[in-house]
Amino acid sequence: MMSDPGVTWLINHLFERHDPQSIHDIVKAVFAAIAFTSAIQGWFITKNKWFELPFFLLATFILFHPGALFEIFNWDSSYKYYMYIPGLVILVVIYIEQKLRIRKFGEYTIFAKPMNSSEQ
Repeated sequence: MMSDPGVTWLINHLFERHDPQSIHDIVKAVFAAIAFTSAIQGWFITKNKWFELPFFLLATFILFHPGALFEIFNWDSSYKYYMYIPGLVILVVIYIEQKLRIRKFGEYTIFAKPMNSSEQ
């Protein structure tokens, strides 16, 4: 049975060489994709409010291209790989805000309808 050469290269490149930069980039790309799909679809863990859209797009931009802000503001680009932290912080803050909104207002989530007070 022949395996796909791309998959073989990926496995060799990531797991046999233990290249932390590649794993780091894949994790950033996954979170950037989550932020982008949340912005486009209008849902994260509950329906997005209008003011959350720019934050999702900013997190997407930061996570997909962390060095862009360093190029825009002419900062020292040696620290560009630490720029993913603000992108992840934005996603965590939106996650917490939406969880609090679900708890306070009982909004619909992607997982279930809110319970009525008589069902609790």
